Amino acid sequence: MPTAEPVPAPEHVAVIGAGMVGLATAWFLQERGIQVTVLDRTGVAAGASWGNAGWLTPGITTPLPEPAVLRYGLRALLSPSSPVYVPPRADPRLLKFLTGFALHSTQAKWQAAMAAYIPMNRRAFEAYDALAAGGVGSVAHEAKSFMAAYRTEAERSVLLDELGHIRSAGQEIEFDVLTGAEAREVEPSLSDTVGAAIRLHGQRFVNPGQYVHALADAVRARGASIV
Repeated sequence: MPTAEPVPAPEHVAVIGAGMVGLATAWFLQERGIQVTVLDRTGVAAGASWGNAGWLTPGITTPLPEPAVLRYGLRALLSPSSPVYVPPRADPRLLKFLTGFALHSTQAKWQAAMAAYIPMNRRAFEAYDALAAGGVGSVAHEAKSFMAAYRTEAERSVLLDELGHIRSAGQEIEFDVLTGAEAREVEPSLSDTVGAAIRLHGQRFVNPGQYVHALADAVRARGASIV
């Protein structure tokens, strides 16, 4: 039986997009000796990478469709004060998307997706460490006080349940369950209305715009063109 011919490694790759994903892809391609050209319609960090909050949180990176979404999702989608409000309209594509989202919001689907997430989450920080060791002139800082604050213990229960599912799926996440008073000892700026909190450990953050521009500088210094 004839064997397949080995596929030769590419010598030159074009990467579309000069945001975090595109530039990180370019950098790691360069690590393998590949010449790279990065193409972007506007420039470095001109879109979502600039506006991103900059949290690096593999411990709580999970599939968005989950059983809890079915409990509060429709109410949130239809509430104008919700951050995920979708104005009701007769849009077949929107209805198809929402139907598919609902069908995937089951425990079995969530577990299957988590099995794919966990290996990537475990390697997330070592990728940033490799970028730092390779000369990227911006760093990922430890988030020493990553706090989720709530008015009541009942409001906190949603995240607490999710953290339990994350641990049971095999993903490492360390956290403290705090009272409002304990949370204010850590973060004095919290108001008296905070009655419960969760403090996460082992996560990081970056200044998104600064970091992506530093990554672009490193990619250019290694011989890439950003067009």
